[in-house]
Amino acid sequence: MAKEQKGLSTINAISNLVNEVSLALDGSQRTMGVFCDLSKAFDCVNHQILLKKLNTYYFSVETILWLKSYLSNRYQRTVIKKNNINFKSQWEEIKVGVPQGSILGPLLFLLYINDLPKNVSNSLILYADDTTAVVKANTDAELRIKVGETLSELENWFTVNGLKLNQGKTQIIKFSTVQSRDGDGGELVFRNQSFAMHEHVKFLGINIDLHFTWGKCIEMILRKLNSATFQMLVLRNTIDLKTRLMVYYAYFYSILQYGIEIWGFASGIDKIFIAQKKFLRTMTFARRQSSCKPIFKDLKIMTVPSLIIFKTLLMVQSNYDQMFGDNFKHKYSTRYKDDFQYPMHRLKLVEKTTIYMGKKFFNNLPLDLKSKIKTDKFKSSLADYLLDNTFYSLENFLRCFCNLTLMFLLLFIFLSILWITLCKTVWSIFLLLLISLQCLLLCSI
Repeated sequence: MAKEQKGLSTINAISNLVNEVSLALDGSQRTMGVFCDLSKAFDCVNHQILLKKLNTYYFSVETILWLKSYLSNRYQRTVIKKNNINFKSQWEEIKVGVPQGSILGPLLFLLYINDLPKNVSNSLILYADDTTAVVKANTDAELRIKVGETLSELENWFTVNGLKLNQGKTQIIKFSTVQSRDGDGGELVFRNQSFAMHEHVKFLGINIDLHFTWGKCIEMILRKLNSATFQMLVLRNTIDLKTRLMVYYAYFYSILQYGIEIWGFASGIDKIFIAQKKFLRTMTFARRQSSCKPIFKDLKIMTVPSLIIFKTLLMVQSNYDQMFGDNFKHKYSTRYKDDFQYPMHRLKLVEKTTIYMGKKFFNNLPLDLKSKIKTDKFKSSLADYLLDNTFYSLENFLRCFCNLTLMFLLLFIFLSILWITLCKTVWSIFLLLLISLQCLLLCSI
């Protein structure tokens, strides 16, 4: 049975997909994503097969009998009302499917598909009934063969386990860089079914395109945010500020925050920030050209750049041990020993992934915040820091740390030169060499 991964969300699944594909493209591999669509997946879980799998996962006999009792002796019928007359079918026992809307339903489905990755030769990303295969190869010809094999393995497993792969709604994307000349790969034929290569697909609520430019994603989010702004314009004269803030978090923030640590590094993020400032000006009756910084500070609302930093660093916190485990360890007690190391790469695409930017943000945090990364106080302390500074761009956040470092460096150099001027000894020359070395070390950060 797969190891339990507590606290993982749809964002983790999307981040894993983006990171895996980005690293594959960085390694000059041809990469395709197969986004499977299952027909009524929760309704097709075979009870007998599920109970057998629970036995192989070493569930106790009592637990299996309890779950068997939970699933069995359930009946359903169809009622059609016509001309105020109810036409009823016979009661039939439900032998397949897990109860939807229940707490146990999704858990039982996850247990049902738990062995799927072991039966497919390529990498799989699973979240509930969303199944995505990432297929990599060195050539286009090899890639197409591997995709066909993956589809065959998936369909065989689904058939054996009573699930149905909806080939008509299953989508395939051939990922590539913007500069790539590979093309979209044409069509792929599998068992007399033709699969067209898509330019974008909706995965766990977020539109992903073949180049990870996030243009379509930002366009759809912007449309929803503008609609929320119009709703605020209609409501603002009839409700007080407290209620307007509730509307902001319910209708604007809920759309803005979902997946922003994934698509927030795209070039079109400025449009989202402009939409946020427009909403706040509308909400507070501010003039069109007035500064929004006082609004952000007074109402304790994070700017779009601050929200990107906040959510990215929370993902770093939840994956800290795994991410820091990849670091090269040495025995020397240096100032930056506990900082993350960046992976070797050649494409800018890798630098726009959540994992890479998360490491970069963490390395630029003040030391007191870094020390809280594994504590419960990190989230609130980080929020306070970002609200106090009101960053208007990611570069502004990254420069904040660099400017602080430069200020201490200049102060150190000034005091050292003053001391050399007064002493004029051999030790002064030695100290000057130390200053030079310190400058080189700080400039290499």
